[in-house]
Amino acid sequence: MLSQKMAKEILIHAGEATAESRETLQGSVWAFGETLKALQQGGAAPGSLNRRESRPVPMAPPSGEVVELLREVGRIWQPLEKQLAELGGGETPARRAENARAGV
Repeated sequence: MLSQKMAKEILIHAGEATAESRETLQGSVWAFGETLKALQQGGAAPGSLNRRESRPVPMAPPSGEVVELLREVGRIWQPLEKQLAELGGGETPARRAENARAGV
């Protein structure tokens, strides 16, 4: 469902890029990435699409065949996340890692 929401937001943002469309797209990209990470590793997933208002929802680590399926989703998501971050004017995963190493 979140992937469909992102597809809609990409089309809206591509048609008429505004600060609001950019923020909406960035929020969905963030929520998808954080939720995928929580599904893969266990931990907290966002409770909403708004970073500032989101309360984490605890999740147990996956087991069995779900682990490999989530790895495949991660392999598909990595390049897509980078493209969506660039489209939305947001921080790419590589830039986020650089900033973390630099203490920014």
